[in-house]
Amino acid sequence: MDESAIAEIAEIATLMHETFRVPVHYLSASGDTLYESPAFHRANPFYSSWEELLRLCGHEGNISSPLPRLAVTPYLEQFVFMNDIQEGRCLGMYIVGPLLQARLTDAHMKGLVKDQSGIIGQTAVLMYYQSLRGMSEESLQRASLMLHYLVYGVRLSYEELLSANRQPSAAVEIDEPLLAFSKVRENISFHHDPVIELRLFDCVRRGQPDALAEHQQAMAEEQVGVLSRSSYLRSQKNLFIAVVTLATRAAIQGGLHSEIAFTLSDLYIQRVEDLTEPSTIRELSNDALYTFASRVKEAHNNRYSRAVTLCINYIFNHLYEAITLDKLAHLTGLHPTYVSALFKQEVGVPLSRYIQNVRIEEAKNLLALTNYSITKIYTLLSFPDQSYFTRVFKQLTGMTPKKFRDSRQFEPGITGPEPSASRVQAPDPPADIS
Repeated sequence: MDESAIAEIAEIATLMHETFRVPVHYLSASGDTLYESPAFHRANPFYSSWEELLRLCGHEGNISSPLPRLAVTPYLEQFVFMNDIQEGRCLGMYIVGPLLQARLTDAHMKGLVKDQSGIIGQTAVLMYYQSLRGMSEESLQRASLMLHYLVYGVRLSYEELLSANRQPSAAVEIDEPLLAFSKVRENISFHHDPVIELRLFDCVRRGQPDALAEHQQAMAEEQVGVLSRSSYLRSQKNLFIAVVTLATRAAIQGGLHSEIAFTLSDLYIQRVEDLTEPSTIRELSNDALYTFASRVKEAHNNRYSRAVTLCINYIFNHLYEAITLDKLAHLTGLHPTYVSALFKQEVGVPLSRYIQNVRIEEAKNLLALTNYSITKIYTLLSFPDQSYFTRVFKQLTGMTPKKFRDSRQFEPGITGPEPSASRVQAPDPPADIS
């Protein structure tokens, strides 16, 4: 390839990089890197060569199409591959990427790094992900259209781009249903009775935690489906997730605030992924159902005015932030003094004490369902120091945070963030309402 051709490639790559802030590479037909913009980038820890990447993305040997091809790797990287075909001959290939579909949160990044542990160094993976730019699929499509126009001088429509990237649906191999049912009949191992399932989740919807035990026992004696043929533990976890999903829906239908229900669901699903024994999964499943039913029962017992309900929902949704009386007054459109008096009249405790109680309930959830340190928990929940947090926690629960974590991990009825007014009185919170 002559110098003028390389200069044209460099101009296109530089324009793409400056316009979309994306890395652009050009490989010759023999696989050599002729140009990169920017010139320096962090090494990819997953592939030793472009050839390996192209093979993974199914683009190896594809030199006939001039249309851009978008690909996502198993490591959540995005790439665009586009052949440079001139006068019927493929001279090379433009590669845009790697990019991420969105900027990863710390939690997602840690999860991805953990998935690769034992394969490659975690530090290298973490630094690699941190170096990548996030770009939406729509933006990447626009970049693909511009690259095609710069190289070929022809406008490509979105429809043409999407059509070129539409993959044929792969046939999913499923065991013949009638044959599978015959095996079920032969082994007398039918799925559970749907009536039992309806009664179980009806207890959640009606807020009847004490009525759950009978239906839980009946369900335990029934056959359940297999949701993973490669791992019994994985199957049990998948069943647990299905149970929590249905319990969440039932709780919301029963009147539980959706954010409370979804937050409990997230915490339980995160917790089950750390378990390694099927028996502990069953215990956690019973605990989750009891907790959802208890939350609905509390919601039924606490029917408040619009202003107080707005305050309670705001407190729950902003539990990790500073909560002031002025903010609540602005939210309700009422005078701060009136809001404070109305809240105490309906709920039975001063507003500041209620916020303190809610934060202790949240601390109980975090202690039981996460591995957060006690220091992190009291800091997140805006307690001034560990001594004060421990004193309040002990007076409300009868034990220290550490003892609570050790003794209540699977005890039924882990309570969430909506305490009743009749709780043990803790020391007065600091002067600030938060």
